[in-house]
Formats: sequence, structure tokens, C-alpha cells
Amino acid sequence: MKKALQAIRQSFGLLKNNPFLALPFVLFALLEGIALYLLFLAPQEPFSKVLAPPIARMGEQFVHYPWHLLKLPQLFYYAKLSLSLLPGMFLSAIVVGLIGDIKTEQVPKFRRHIKTSFRRFTSLTIIWGLGIGALKLVELLYIQAISWGESKVYFTSLQFLVFFLSFWIQALFLYAIPLVMLAKQSLFKTLINNFRYLGRLFVPTSLCVFLASLLYLGLYVFEKDLIGLASRTSPEIIVVVLAISIPLTFVINLLVTMTSTVLFIDEQSNDPRGSLISSKVSS
Repeated sequence: MKKALQAIRQSFGLLKNNPFLALPFVLFALLEGIALYLLFLAPQEPFSKVLAPPIARMGEQFVHYPWHLLKLPQLFYYAKLSLSLLPGMFLSAIVVGLIGDIKTEQVPKFRRHIKTSFRRFTSLTIIWGLGIGALKLVELLYIQAISWGESKVYFTSLQFLVFFLSFWIQALFLYAIPLVMLAKQSLFKTLINNFRYLGRLFVPTSLCVFLASLLYLGLYVFEKDLIGLASRTSPEIIVVVLAISIPLTFVINLLVTMTSTVLFIDEQSNDPRGSLISSKVSS
């Protein structure tokens, strides 16, 4: 608990003194906003020439109002999934590098970490793929578990269980990015040491991830039944809910990335094998 609170306090301090740390995630939020806007306008000219054909493969009705709004959550999910690699993963890696600069009392340089993220393209992509694969496994288990019960209480409990589990699953490879960007380790060593640090920092990491999930919980209540909400109000409510998710995702990405990086760097002083970053972060 103490480590988690210290990491959160340090993260707020770092952000207050270095607001530029939020810029990569601001850019990511803007790209998500643009993606949502384009998908919303998909049935209209001139966007329909490019976006309507692939959407129509899911059903011709989904390129016409109001059906295209009912399909919007799934389309936006795919868009966010794509953006989570390029540029999402690499923007996160840049933020990790900048925090490493500040914590080791170096001059933060965007260019250096942009170059490092591109040099480690393969490692970062594989780490992203492993994380997405773990989330997909949870989705498959969720689909399978739906058939195990019939009551509304069971189904609702299962939804919330998967919601919190999905957040924690994303933490499985949380320390891989600092290991790649700050310790500059090989992919094999990165994956091994990722789980070593995850084990050592399990409690504070879980607390930070749980806090992040709580921030999103209120909106999830509406998201899990968007179609029903649209039928009770208006189809446009789907766009409103998805739009609100963008700034929430921004806050969560910033919180999780900063706290995990701070936890990783601070843990270096307690590592019996010696610091992994003291001699490498400036190279």
C-alpha cells in the first residue's frame, strides 16, 4: 500500500513539474477522437468512399442511420486496438523514457526516446502482441463462461469480474516497457525480468491498476448495455458515451504508465542484482 501511494504521489509531482509528460497521451487521445469522428461520419460523403465498403461487409444496414451507430462501439473497439500498437505502444515507451530521464536527473529528450522506440520496434511489437493475446484469451473464456449460468445476477457478476480482470491482465507485461526503454535488455531477458518485477511489485501494481479500473467503472455501467441505452433514449447516446471514454482512457493511460515506471525505477535501489538502468539509461 505504501509503495503504491508513494508512486501515485511521485507521479502527480512529476506531472506537475513536467507537464510535457502528458503530451504523448494527449496526441493519442486526439487520434482516438479523430477515429471516432471518422467512423461516425462513415456513411456520409466523402468518407463513405473509403469507410463504407469494409463496414458494409458486416451487413449492408450498418452503413445507414441508425444502424451505423449501433455498430459504432465494435468499430471503435477495433480502431482503438489498432491505435494501441501504432502509435499507442510507442508513445507509452517515449513517456517511460522521459520519466527515466527525470528520475535519473538527465535532460529529457523526446528525440532520443523516439529513436530508441523505433530501434526496439520488434520487441515492443511482440510485447504488445502478448498483451493483446492475453486479453483475447480472457474474451474467449468470458464467451465460454456465459453458457455456464442463466440468471441475470450471474451474467452481471461475470461482466464485472471480466472488467476488473481485463485491467489486471494488461498489467502482466507492464514492466516490459521500462526494461526495454531504460534497461535496454534483449526481448528474452525483458520477459523474464518483467515477471520478476511484477512478482516483487505485485501489491502496489495491483493497487494502481485497481484504482485505474475504478476510474472507468462508472462509464462501464453504461457501456455494457449501450444498445439497450440507445433504445431507451436515442442512438446518438452511443457517440456521447464513446466520446467520454476518450478522456477517461487518457487519464488511465497516464496514471498506469507513470506509476509503473516510478515503481520500477524506485525498486532498482532494492534490487540485489544491482541497478539495471543506472549505466544504460543515458546510452
